[in-house]
Amino acid sequence: MPAPALRRRNACHSLTASVGIGLSGAPVFAVQAEPGATPRFTPRPAFSVTAGTFFQGEALEVEELANEAALPYDGTVSMTAVLGPDQQWTVSAGRPG
Repeated sequence: MPAPALRRRNACHSLTASVGIGLSGAPVFAVQAEPGATPRFTPRPAFSVTAGTFFQGEALEVEELANEAALPYDGTVSMTAVLGPDQQWTVSAGRPG
């Protein structure tokens, strides 16, 4: 019995790659990488805090969030956010103490 022959097909399997920005080890924004391209990103960080039942990696609809509070991005490395009994946030620079 003859050995099986290897056949070359003209099909080309595409290898894809992405480049982007991540936050805490998770992708935030990505685009498809292309040969010779130099993607440029200009991050404009805006952070907020809210309470609810969410899953890691879940995309949130910002318009649907209730009791959200903006966190100023001014180079502060730690902040404390406290949700009060009136369901309002109090945000301050520094750690709780």
